[in-house]
Parts: sequence; C-alpha cells; structure tokens
Amino acid sequence: MMESYICQPSDFVLLVGEGNFSFSRDFLDMNRNNDFPPSNLYSTCYEADSENFSPTKVANLAALQSAGVNVLFGVDATRLSQDSRLKQISFTKFIFNFPHTGGKMKINLNRILLQQFCEQCKQMIVGNDEDFANILSSKREHYLRCEVIIPLCKGQGGTLFDETRNWEDTWKVVEMAGHAELVLSNVEYFDTKQLTYYTSIGFRSREQRFNTVQGIIHTFKLSLHAELNTYNAWVDMWSSSHIGQVMELKQTSIGQVMDMKQTSIGQVMELKQTS
Repeated sequence: MMESYICQPSDFVLLVGEGNFSFSRDFLDMNRNNDFPPSNLYSTCYEADSENFSPTKVANLAALQSAGVNVLFGVDATRLSQDSRLKQISFTKFIFNFPHTGGKMKINLNRILLQQFCEQCKQMIVGNDEDFANILSSKREHYLRCEVIIPLCKGQGGTLFDETRNWEDTWKVVEMAGHAELVLSNVEYFDTKQLTYYTSIGFRSREQRFNTVQGIIHTFKLSLHAELNTYNAWVDMWSSSHIGQVMELKQTSIGQVMDMKQTSIGQVMELKQTS
C-alpha cells in the first residue's frame, strides 16, 4: 500500500498535471474503503480544454465525473494561488505525479518547476500568515496535517533513498522544496503493481509512456521548527557534500533504508545517527 496516497474522510486533495487522468481513478480505488468522498478530490490538467483528448483520457474523465470528482482544465501548477477556482478550498494534500516541463531533459527547468510548485503549495496552505511557524498559531493543526507529494522517476530526486547518482545531475527535490520551507517527511516506492488504471504518458511531450519502475514518492511537510525554518538551514543539511559524507561514512544503500521501512526521514536519520 502506498501510504502517501491514503486519505482521511476530511481531506481535500489537489491532483495537478494529470496526463490522462488514469491515476485519479486508482486514487479513488485506494481510498474507497476510507469513507473519502470523491467530491473532495480535485483532479486537474494543464490543458485548457478537452478538444484533442485521447479516447482513453475521455473515458477516464467520464468515470471520474460520474463518481463526483471535481475535474478542472487549465490548471497551472506554478500559479495555483492565482486560480480563482481553488482559492477558497483548504487542501490538505497536494500531489504532482512525475512532474516534467516537457520535451528533452532540461534539468534546470525541471528544478524550477519543482520549486515553483512547492512555493505555490505553501502559499495555498498558509496564505499571508507570516507567523505560520508559531507554536501558538490557531491553524497549527492544519499546517501539520498538510502534505506536498512529489513522485519522481528513479535517480531524479537526489536523496539518500534513491539510486546513487551525481547530486549535481539530479533534480535536487529536497533543495527545491526547501525554497518553500518544506521538509522531507517520508519516502516510499511508487508501485505500479498496486494500480489498475494508471498508465504513464508524456515522454518527451508525446503520447508515449515513461519508466516509473523504482520511482520514489517524496512527501513534504511545512517546517514548523525554528531551527529549520529558513531555506538556507535546510539546504545546508542536505548539501551534496553532506550527502556524500553520509554515504561514505554509513555506506547507506536504498536497500538498507527500505529494510528499515523508512516510515519517516526522522526515524531513518535517528537510526543512522546522521543528525
């Protein structure tokens, strides 16, 4: 079970960048026994209209709308807070599955996409509350609950839990999230074997699948601790040199991490004594 996607009945979920809306159907199935109302799911895509949608996409849309899901077109993941259709909804989960700017690989543009999406999620969560990290905040319970979920393909993320790759050649997902004062709270595999409808689409902006085997789901939460409540503090902790030292000293492999069930990065860091 991919725990990152499991909801409570009171959750409000925003799915952005849905290529053919196939994942949204699986998302409903994963939460069918949790009393999660389909009307609390907002499934969106970047395209502004359905004129050129494939037959598969049209069929998925019909199934979602029949179930009561809110389907929105023309939603830009980098401008969420400016979308009048979303402004009044207190989302608790923001999900962007395998984000990509399109076309051939341009790492710098994909990093910017991640950063802008995370910044928009933070804006949607806290609004103009500059004192959101205050332990006495009346909205603290809501802030603690909110999650930003970003699955990436194998090797893209640049964390300890991914395959070994030069950190400079990754999307630096933790650093990009750090710009929005989001901290990594959980990682797990994206397991397509658990999905019935999902088919990846969009390889180099075409109607073509891409490889999601051993993809990693990264779950982020707002940093509500003063010592981590700046971008620089978080990046210092997760700089490439720091990761290199940890890998060298602890000889950590993704297999070892997964054996520990990696329920949270805090537990992993404690077990490995890397803090």
